Amino acid sequence: MEDRRFSFKMLYEQNITSRQLLQWSATIDLAERYQIYIEHVEHLVSSLDDEELFYNCSWPWFGPFCQFSLDIPPDMSFSDIVTHTFRSKPLIVDGAMVTCYVHLQCGT
Repeated sequence: MEDRRFSFKMLYEQNITSRQLLQWSATIDLAERYQIYIEHVEHLVSSLDDEELFYNCSWPWFGPFCQFSLDIPPDMSFSDIVTHTFRSKPLIVDGAMVTCYVHLQCGT
């Protein structure tokens, strides 16, 4: 598997957004940390955040280090898999309390 690691600093310098990271199968936690990095990059005292890594996985691999894969047809996108999975789940009851990430638009 090709090693495609990008530091937050490299992503920022290429004007990559946290939404793009999600489209590239990044974890929600990583995308949120990157969004926080973007919002505070001018005020960073330490370069440690600059060095946090994002692994851009090639299909069918995904996960924080591209360590997971699914046994599914190659023409089925990750987005389609997620959509199909969530559509088969019960709907959220009106008025239910749900967990939302701060940097993602959340609807109930």
